[in-house]
Formats: sequence, C-alpha cells, structure tokens
Amino acid sequence: IDLPVMSSVAARKVKDLSRRSVRRLCDRLLRSLGEDRRGEFVAIDMATGRHFVGGTSLDAGTAGLREQPRAQFYIERLGYPVAAMMKCAR
Repeated sequence: IDLPVMSSVAARKVKDLSRRSVRRLCDRLLRSLGEDRRGEFVAIDMATGRHFVGGTSLDAGTAGLREQPRAQFYIERLGYPVAAMMKCAR
C-alpha cells in the first residue's frame, strides 16, 4: 500500500491538533469525574473515545488493554499539562 508522505509542517499541525483534542477531552473528563480524581492517569483510545482511569499510567494502560487489547492509547494525567516530566540530575 502506498501511503502519502506528510510534510513536517503538516505532521506538526496534526500532532498539535491531537494534543489539543486530548487536552480538551481530559479537561471534560476531570470535570465529569470530579476534582478528587486530579493527578490520576487516563488511557484514551482515540479511535473509540473510551477511557480508562488508574492511579498510575501502568494501571490505566493495563485496564485499557484488558478491555481492548489491540487498541492504541494516549496516556495523560488528569489536571496536568503533561503526564510525566524527567529531569537530569547534575
């Protein structure tokens, strides 16, 4: 199958759109689940919209894979701009 090659600018726009969509979805989830769920992780199947919440990213991802073993998930942290941050110790 020949797939069209996306330019780097177009790929960046799609990536940004995906991030914005995921962020909006996470914001809606946090409002519907309640503020007490802030800081928990959510695995989102963007193809179906199903989501799975867990105390850790591993818990959320595992719950999603149990239900939908062939799905691809985005993992985000509810109420935070990023799921994880790494810092190099000097």
